[in-house]
Amino acid sequence: MLTLEQKRKKQRLIRYVIIFCALLIPLLGYVQSGLLKGETSLPISSTVLIFALININGLLLLLMLYLVLRNLVELVFERKQKILGSKLRTRLVISFIALSLVPTAILFIVALRFVSTSMDYWFNTNIEDSLQASLKLAQTIYQDTEKRAENMGKQVALLMENGTVQIDDINALQELFERTLAIAPPGAPDGLVLLDHNRKELVAVRGPRLLPIVLPTTPSEAVRLARDNGQTKLVSMNTTLGELVQAIVPLQQSPDNNSLYFLVTTLLIPTDKLSLMQAVSKGITDYQQLVMLKAPIKLSLIIILLIITLLILFGAIWFGFYIARTLTGPINKLADGAAG
Repeated sequence: MLTLEQKRKKQRLIRYVIIFCALLIPLLGYVQSGLLKGETSLPISSTVLIFALININGLLLLLMLYLVLRNLVELVFERKQKILGSKLRTRLVISFIALSLVPTAILFIVALRFVSTSMDYWFNTNIEDSLQASLKLAQTIYQDTEKRAENMGKQVALLMENGTVQIDDINALQELFERTLAIAPPGAPDGLVLLDHNRKELVAVRGPRLLPIVLPTTPSEAVRLARDNGQTKLVSMNTTLGELVQAIVPLQQSPDNNSLYFLVTTLLIPTDKLSLMQAVSKGITDYQQLVMLKAPIKLSLIIILLIITLLILFGAIWFGFYIARTLTGPINKLADGAAG
């Protein structure tokens, strides 16, 4: 038999465990909801954190299950030993369990159904299809910009190769480039540059959107590939205004088909539009990561529900013991006094 002091220590320990679990469960729920919403930024990956939460929730579940079973075993043991007041304690505990079990079971079933329905809604195939369509739309904007830059460059290059405008006539080229940039948007490019074989700028004209910045130098490797392949080479470069999409068109100006000149057509994708494209891309990436974590997240939520259910049952059992001790305490003292 435990002494009175040992019983008090045991009761204090049980209270600490209950308080610890009651505080830890909302914290774990908050962290998990933050992961689902993407608001929690931690130095470790979400996958590792989710599995860590599952392990912690599993340990809490085992702890609560142990406490519930331990108290029930203690109750059965006292009844078999025919300890004074054990029958009353048994009836009170059974009464409290019966009163709490029905609403708790209903709450658990409803919450479990809600979790399943919510998870199915969050990871609906229609949502993923919509995100994929948005991503394709964003990619189409970029691809259309590349195609526009290439077509504009080829149209201007065709005028130069047909002899409509001579390359050595700088004034005529300047006028042609300015007229091309004056076309009503979105038909006009944002910049036209004519380079020689040494990548030296012969004529350069910029539209109003590119005037606030210094244009970056066209990559020499891209120019070399355009020369060697004899085909248009597309490149992109980041600036403070957004992303520049350039089409490098080689111009055939000699009988032996050596590419001596290059026409660089520049189109700008503004920062605001670029941010929207990146947001769509990031959204589909985050969603695909969540889809991979669907089963672990669902399991973790179910474990939390089980912990809460066991916590309620444990509270009912403990409260039944507490009321029974309050009622049987004076009887035990009277019996001990009579025995003494």
